[in-house]
Amino acid sequence: MIKNFFKAVLAVICALAGILLIFGLLFKYEMSWKITTVGTEKDPDGRYSAVFQKVGEADWPFGYSHAKVIIKDGDRIVESFREDIADDGAQFRPANYSVEWMKYGIVITFMGSEQPNREVEVFYDGESSFTGYTDEEIAEILGKRYSVYRVEEVKRDNDGYAITADGISFRADKSLAFHDSYPQEAFKAATEEVFPEKITRSVDWEVTEGENPSKLVYMPVIPMNKPRNNDIESSPLEVTEDAIRQWATYDYSVYYDFPDGREFALVPVDRALGSSFYVLLCYNTKGNPESAELVNADPFNQQGGEAKFITFPDDGTTGFAALTYSGGSEGLLFETRDGGKSFIEVTLPSPEIELSNGEKYNPFIMPEEAWEEDGVIYLKISQGPDGDYHNKELDDARTVAIYASFDKGETFEFVREEAE
Repeated sequence: MIKNFFKAVLAVICALAGILLIFGLLFKYEMSWKITTVGTEKDPDGRYSAVFQKVGEADWPFGYSHAKVIIKDGDRIVESFREDIADDGAQFRPANYSVEWMKYGIVITFMGSEQPNREVEVFYDGESSFTGYTDEEIAEILGKRYSVYRVEEVKRDNDGYAITADGISFRADKSLAFHDSYPQEAFKAATEEVFPEKITRSVDWEVTEGENPSKLVYMPVIPMNKPRNNDIESSPLEVTEDAIRQWATYDYSVYYDFPDGREFALVPVDRALGSSFYVLLCYNTKGNPESAELVNADPFNQQGGEAKFITFPDDGTTGFAALTYSGGSEGLLFETRDGGKSFIEVTLPSPEIELSNGEKYNPFIMPEEAWEEDGVIYLKISQGPDGDYHNKELDDARTVAIYASFDKGETFEFVREEAE
């Protein structure tokens, strides 16, 4: 009897172990082995295809996701490979790849929030190296990519190709992906027609990859009012009407509306290394680019950042504008006394806040606003987002500084602190 009992118990244990093993294998299959197709891309001719599959689940908790890629020529598999993607634990999905179909193969770019983009080239014929394109094939690529159909010259060297097409000289690498600098050089050529000779145009560019790795995004640096001899007095700024008309169509967010219906706007016309550069336009009819006139081509005197505000007190000719920099943690204040035609940077006297160790410093670094009351112009200057000074006499509140000018903006003096 006892022997039969133990046999029954052993059978139950074996059955439970078998069930646990099955569940373990099913869990392992779901987490590590299960293959799910997330997308299929086909070349324009419909002959080649790329199948993208998710393998299992992403490593817990924020690890790699796993992908399998199959390149096919019809039903024939050209190549199959796996790729791990670092994307903060997200599952492999179409956002993690882009495809460009080239004449001899496919260029796949893998993307993830925690990794640099990685290109993989697969040749249709199974080869592992690329010998280069013919002149005719280069012309075909440029035609499809940029609608360029007149290629005048192609020169080859160790680094790739030197090409002249439609009068634009540029370079391309010798890889299958055929990365090129045509957009950059075409932009330079176009701006030569818009900006006059006296305007200095930088040769520095911020370059990032676009949605397609062959289409690089170039952010130009174009200071708008720096004469080549750096002498503004003897070489006055010349800006073409075409440039003003173009700037007037740009979006802007910092402006001041006058009672007579005019609008003064700080319009960003260039961006470099995270900073914007502005012109000051007057829209005689608010919202109408055709009514725009150029007031000042460089209100911040060649300094870049992000415009914070522009305002004009009651007289309409004295005005103030602010520019933030260092990621918005500091700011500069500028004043005009001729209706915006010229600006000067304002240096305010320090309130000399005393620290517990006896040292004195000025925590107020961010211009916030300017206004006029009873003939007195006031400025509010804050500590910016990183300030940590608190005034014990004001209930330990974080404070701002208030300055006042009793001579229409000629001079300013610190008058008090206020709770923020």
